[in-house]
Amino acid sequence: MPQLSDSASPVLSRFCRPLNSLLVCAALSVSGVALAAPNFSGPSVGKVAQPTVFSGKGFVPNAPLTVLVKRPGGAEAGFSAVATPEGALSYSFVPAATGVHALTVTDSAGRSLAKAVLNALP
Repeated sequence: MPQLSDSASPVLSRFCRPLNSLLVCAALSVSGVALAAPNFSGPSVGKVAQPTVFSGKGFVPNAPLTVLVKRPGGAEAGFSAVATPEGALSYSFVPAATGVHALTVTDSAGRSLAKAVLNALP
């Protein structure tokens, strides 16, 4: 394998550093466009014992997800879900009590991805 001389090194260095910077910037730009933050929303007000549908998009396609529901008073329960091949999620929630319910979608590592809130009325 040929060895580079010391005199060639500064030339390569002047060429490669800007090229590496350009490639890193291009990669960051592309990844920023491709990875939009997921969203999850539904009505902010609903009725006790009536289904309320929440939907979201921007999740990793076919990813296992959990919808954590924090009920009034602080009790929390998790419900399994899976994103569609398009990265969408639909979740039907039936509040059992009046008050504010916080819904959080998490990934398989437990990281919060998106949130929604429902105030259940009698």
